[in-house]
Amino acid sequence: MSSEQRASRSKELLSQLQKQQGLFTKLHAANNGIASASYVLSHKIAKHGKPFAEGEFLKECLLDTVAILCTDKIAKIIFLHCINHQEVLCKCVLKMSHVVDTVTKLHKRQFVSLLEETESGHADLIYHTNGRWLSLGKVLKRVWDLKSEIIKNGWLILPSQWTSWPSLNSKLQGKGLFPHQMYSLVKAFKGKLLLLTRQVEANNLTHLPTLLVCSLSDDQREKYALLLRALNGEFSRRFEDFIVLENDMLLVSSPFTFNVDNAPTDLQLELIDLQSDAVIGELFKTISLTRFYGSLDEQNFPMIKSHAQKMFVLFGSTYVCEQTFSVMKYNKSRHRSSLTDSHLSAILRIATSETTPDFTALVNAHQRLHSSH
Repeated sequence: MSSEQRASRSKELLSQLQKQQGLFTKLHAANNGIASASYVLSHKIAKHGKPFAEGEFLKECLLDTVAILCTDKIAKIIFLHCINHQEVLCKCVLKMSHVVDTVTKLHKRQFVSLLEETESGHADLIYHTNGRWLSLGKVLKRVWDLKSEIIKNGWLILPSQWTSWPSLNSKLQGKGLFPHQMYSLVKAFKGKLLLLTRQVEANNLTHLPTLLVCSLSDDQREKYALLLRALNGEFSRRFEDFIVLENDMLLVSSPFTFNVDNAPTDLQLELIDLQSDAVIGELFKTISLTRFYGSLDEQNFPMIKSHAQKMFVLFGSTYVCEQTFSVMKYNKSRHRSSLTDSHLSAILRIATSETTPDFTALVNAHQRLHSSH
């Protein structure tokens, strides 16, 4: 062998040796990371004395685990709180407990008797609880309908405002919503809050019917305007994380009108090809977003497809989680005390799945339909 061949062969053998050593090094580092994460979590559990089923504590533990095991990817992770829960928590900024507490202290039996005596159209009163605060608008509106003579500071604006809030939450819980659609609903609600604020300051109460029945003083108008501004500020604060993704969501929802200069650099050339293809543009108008991006050629648009997948998986499990919890509450009632964990698991899987079983295949899979007694 010549000297050049020997040198080339030596480099090849050295490269193979380094690859073999690198494999063991990665395994060793992974094992050390797992052991380190287990120690950290054990220490936190013992230190805080909290159950591992508590949501906030579990989130903290998961973040610590990610920081240890995924050091190379931690900088790219964007943490987003569930959009439904963020919207729910915004109402806390209003601090209107003096109104809600008064309503919820009504004695149920006495109130029902009063309704029966007066032959009211309402058979009962819906009660508000902190766990299910979305009933608050209906509670206050019902009280307002029944006791129209109630005109107190702090009461007037709530029935009008809170009856529209549950509508927003119901829309956010809709099935098959994409992140950009959910964020658009939140932005629309914030825009309505700003409009209402300006109109209240100008004494225009068109969209607040409960305020039209009385004459508001300047102090009352200022109070309600501040209330609405505080609510809008809370929405902005809780949803500020979504501003980082707003451009990315717009790129997925409107790729043919998106400004190429505002797109990520690794997507710009593919985006130009996409916007220049008239056939693909017509296809975009006729099918759903998921089908559209699924139909794109992997070789021609790999980065755009990857970007769309990342956006679509945001809050992908939100509806399933809410649906599963509702199904579980409905089935775990006092009338089904003998329900086992395995039966409940099967019920949840069937109730939340969109897949219809092949009953014919299931029947054919059995050799006998009736077992001997």
